[in-house]
Amino acid sequence: CDGWAVRARLRMTLTNSDGQDVQMASDYATWESKDGLKFRFHMTQMTDNAVTSQTDGDALLTATGGPGEVHYIHPREQTKTLPAGTYFPTAHTVAILEAARAGKKFLAVPLFDGTDENGVEDSSIAILDWKPPFKTDYPVLTQIPSTRVRLAFFDRQPGTTTPTYQVGLRYWENGVADDMQMDFGDFVMDAKLSEFASQPKRC
Repeated sequence: CDGWAVRARLRMTLTNSDGQDVQMASDYATWESKDGLKFRFHMTQMTDNAVTSQTDGDALLTATGGPGEVHYIHPREQTKTLPAGTYFPTAHTVAILEAARAGKKFLAVPLFDGTDENGVEDSSIAILDWKPPFKTDYPVLTQIPSTRVRLAFFDRQPGTTTPTYQVGLRYWENGVADDMQMDFGDFVMDAKLSEFASQPKRC
């Protein structure tokens, strides 16, 4: 009841120019305190069952909107600072929803998600609407408003103008996402919500 536990798994089969199939997978697990100040992360990426990268560690902010630091255990032990205003992933989503609800059209904040060892990155979010409830295949989602957003993520380096990753999606007020288009630079993937079940409220 004191935090959010999230696990995301991605499995892809890519066919290269020689016609060979390449199996790629990622496994991402996090825990984030509900006050947005503490964060633990684990990320493993694999190609054809061989681990190509792994990050593990934890991060702490001194206060809401304050600076902090991240301590990596893998791929090597090191500590990096987090700038003031850094958000962890769930708090980042909440900030987007709050901005959309307030009628804002743009948001730019630092994000730390633990997916690599480069530390914090910059996020730029265009907010396209705040849509009242409409009919969906899921009764819970049919009852709540949603917003369409476009997110771009950048390496936190001077002069960086090209995003490392972009995604467009619809967020419902409860944080559920659908209609995603994920742009990895070398390829683009579309994703649709195919199953959704509300979890019991225990807290």
